[in-house]
Amino acid sequence: PGNAKSQPFLLGKRLFTYGQRVIAMSDRGMTVGYINSFPYEVEFSKSMLPIRSISKVATQEDIDEQKSYMKKETEAEVVCLRLIEKYKLNMNVTHVEFIQFGKKAVFYFTAPERVDFRNLVKDLVGEIKMRIELRQISVRDRAAALGATGPCGLQTCCSSFLTNYGNVTIKMAKNQNLALIPAKINGVCGQVKCCIKYEDDVYANKREFLPGEYSFIRTKNGDIGKVLKLHILLEQFEMLT
Repeated sequence: PGNAKSQPFLLGKRLFTYGQRVIAMSDRGMTVGYINSFPYEVEFSKSMLPIRSISKVATQEDIDEQKSYMKKETEAEVVCLRLIEKYKLNMNVTHVEFIQFGKKAVFYFTAPERVDFRNLVKDLVGEIKMRIELRQISVRDRAAALGATGPCGLQTCCSSFLTNYGNVTIKMAKNQNLALIPAKINGVCGQVKCCIKYEDDVYANKREFLPGEYSFIRTKNGDIGKVLKLHILLEQFEMLT
């Protein structure tokens, strides 16, 4: 789901077609996926390591088994929510994934603080009868994992192509003279939009050629005044003489 990112695979002499279902190693273990590009050649570099290879073409049984996990994941989530209510834990389960061909269940959750879930894990193992892992994630990770449509109308960047998301601050919004209204500058995750970072370098660069807002300056024609407003992209400013 969501940010199960595309990975490059070594093709060898085997023939695969675009859109074909295969079994291959994802960032969450062996699973059914599909080929989303045509084959191409690249020069080797160490950044490509570890090089992955496709295990085999997925049969209908493999695809059906993968789809059957969806129902089991929903049932496991219901069990987990019931146990969270029982132990009165301050945590929110975002989603559940069955990995390693359905041998392990990973429960992703958000929480404002550290949670002691030892009793929860014991009960989950007893009811679901499989290996259990609870993984705490941030609200940004939740949006990336579930996938969503951003305010721009496109798929959220974190769930499509960004590998390193976040690291965005209110300072960046101020740097671009954006109105600091949460409904405007926050994304679907409730945090400052990742895309604000994209243009920040341009604004920071252009500010170097402009005086600071509300500073007093002397222009080349001798006028002295106070800078009232910056038009950063035009590299112009308004001043009161």
